[in-house]
Amino acid sequence: MGIARTVQTYLANRGVSYDALTHEPTLHALATEAEVAQVFADCEPGAVSPMTGACGLSGVVDDSLEGFDHIYFEAGDRRRLLHVTGQGFHRLTVDLPHVPISVPAH
Repeated sequence: MGIARTVQTYLANRGVSYDALTHEPTLHALATEAEVAQVFADCEPGAVSPMTGACGLSGVVDDSLEGFDHIYFEAGDRRRLLHVTGQGFHRLTVDLPHVPISVPAH
């Protein structure tokens, strides 16, 4: 599979040149659908809750989520969202590393 057409178009529309490099698979890879299903056995496929601690996993939290009064995330199915207060979210994520993942577009 080559570079996604949408990625090619996005780069071209912005005048960004690039090189597509191949590499050997590394030790880090996305989990397969079967592996995700084993860890999140009570979640619907594609509707995994981000609460990694509930499954004994580690994770990181985007700094941009701090300071919100309300946070919403998937509950493990496609019909419901969980709502927690910002304070509740902080309690859920206080032991996780907080890093700048998302930045506002200018």
